[in-house]
Amino acid sequence: MQLTNKRVDASTGLLGAALLACFGSLNLASEAGCKSTSVALKADALNNSLTGKYKLERGHRNGVLYVKEQATGKIQFFLRSTRGMSTGEMGGVVQLKNHKGVFKGPDQFDSRIVNFNFTPGHCVVVYPEQNHDFGGVGVDPNGTYRKVNAKVPTKDDLFL
Repeated sequence: MQLTNKRVDASTGLLGAALLACFGSLNLASEAGCKSTSVALKADALNNSLTGKYKLERGHRNGVLYVKEQATGKIQFFLRSTRGMSTGEMGGVVQLKNHKGVFKGPDQFDSRIVNFNFTPGHCVVVYPEQNHDFGGVGVDPNGTYRKVNAKVPTKDDLFL
């Protein structure tokens, strides 16, 4: 296999960067070097895009957030929060500005508000209602959700 020293640019992408990192020296790099590059690329994929699955685990209160980033500066999301046997769910589209957005329920029958604040690998969800009625008794989605993968959510994940 013959590789030349090429400059990595946007058109080369992550695969090209990984190949150059692993094989770009005089001979093939060590297997350990390739593995560490692979781990770093996975971390970059988790942190650079908002798209993926996020989880919140805090005892008997848990949550999952699916996010699909759109080219228009918006995200499509589905949020499920549980407390014991009670469950609350919400989904929709949010316009983001500086990685922050507010979702407001679509009508008078669903006037819930949820705030999203994305940071690398995380999303802080704030549901400002004081009575914790996010679709179930004592359910609230508040907390810091950790990104667990960068897979594009399916229509089933987003409940479309």
